[in-house]
Amino acid sequence: MKKSGIILLTGYLFVVLIGFIWPIVTQSDNHGRLVLPTAQQKAPSLPHPLGLDDLGRDVLGNVLSGFKTSFISGLLATILFVLVGIPLGIIIGFEDRIGANIAGAITNGLNSVPIFFALFLVFIIMGTYRPFALMAMLGILCAPKLAEVLRFKITQYRKEDYYDAAIALGLSRSAVILKHILWYNSRKSIFSLMAYMFGYAVLSEATLSFILHGSMGADWQSWGDIINQGLMSFSTLAYSIFAKGAEVSLAANNPLKFLAPLFALIVTVMLFTILSRQLSEEV
Repeated sequence: MKKSGIILLTGYLFVVLIGFIWPIVTQSDNHGRLVLPTAQQKAPSLPHPLGLDDLGRDVLGNVLSGFKTSFISGLLATILFVLVGIPLGIIIGFEDRIGANIAGAITNGLNSVPIFFALFLVFIIMGTYRPFALMAMLGILCAPKLAEVLRFKITQYRKEDYYDAAIALGLSRSAVILKHILWYNSRKSIFSLMAYMFGYAVLSEATLSFILHGSMGADWQSWGDIINQGLMSFSTLAYSIFAKGAEVSLAANNPLKFLAPLFALIVTVMLFTILSRQLSEEV
């Protein structure tokens, strides 16, 4: 990974850490919630740098809470993506075995499932919005992408002379595959797909919460739900800024409650897209 990618990833993790300790630092479990804030209270101030939303919640606290939710969502999806994808890829890489046919059938079955249709179905079955469960399901449904890459790698490297030489020297087949093929020759491809999966999960969770108005409370808000809540105010701002004047409209309809989470979402997805491309270029 390039130095710029490491710096960006470190900065992202630092912001996520702030998101986890923010409620402790502010000594508040509602992030500065007020009751029916006035237009002056909604505007950015020293105690609330990004202002307050319509419910009196600190916009900065909302955005940082979204960082926590998106991080755990992306992490869960990526972990399931790896835990399911790597074993499937190893098994279907041995095309001459019976287990490969079973694993191949599982892979084909997962590939045939429309991802968002399946997530909506899981949401209906659960009856409530649980982003972490949905993102775990997303990781499983996307695992065939990793499995197919590993199948190609294993099939390709099994044809190389060093594979047969390593087996002849007494190395076990599993050791050759895990160490020499997966780690030495495929790890950058795996890390690239993991970075892609993380960004895709963050975007998917925000999309689902935007559509379903999904949230797990003040401490685990989702960027999608925050953007949805602020969208109406942003539309009102765009209309009233000409009718009432910019100063009044900006105070009554704080645009940062919509723009701040949208900016955080875009930057996060772009970050992991950049990381994925950097890793893929090194393959």
